[in-house]
Amino acid sequence: MKKIKEKIYSTDKAINHSKNFVYFALFITFFTALLNILYSYYIFNQTSSNIYVIDDGGNISSAMKEDVKTRLEAEADNHLKMFYATFFTYDVTNVNENIKQGLELGGESVKELWKMYLNNNWYDRVKQTNLTVKSTVDSTFFDFNSKPYRARAYGHQIITNGVVTEKRNLNLDCILRTVGRIKGKNPHGLLIDKIVITANAKVNE
Repeated sequence: MKKIKEKIYSTDKAINHSKNFVYFALFITFFTALLNILYSYYIFNQTSSNIYVIDDGGNISSAMKEDVKTRLEAEADNHLKMFYATFFTYDVTNVNENIKQGLELGGESVKELWKMYLNNNWYDRVKQTNLTVKSTVDSTFFDFNSKPYRARAYGHQIITNGVVTEKRNLNLDCILRTVGRIKGKNPHGLLIDKIVITANAKVNE
């Protein structure tokens, strides 16, 4: 009887050891699976918050989406400032050159605006009366939630004729399309279109 009890005890002990081993194995499996899930989630967050861009040297590099958005906003802001500094800024010595540079930054609606000024003999007036026109952006607004991007610029324009100076506001709405970058012509890879001048009235100071 004693041997039977000892045999039963040994069997129970072996079973308990087997159960403990199974529980331990299950725990290790569960823990490993949990670590894999957490690691996969971490990798997903890292990759979804980064995009790959090509730098000027043709090398691929990683950049945070927030950084790219900040850079896009800076480039869009600078694009509008370049437009004001060329298409809307000139004198008798550089009017043709500046207008040409400004047209490189815009699409069909910008060409239509240029034709309107041309047909109204505005550029002839600049040359004949020796006008100096300087336009500056004061602030900008962008909506990057969808393409093409919506943009708005608030600025002013100073027209000088000898000792006479006239200040006007110069605000516009437009959209920005993404295009290929052209060094020296369109460095930001953006194109102004559907342009509408919303204000260009004389400012009484």
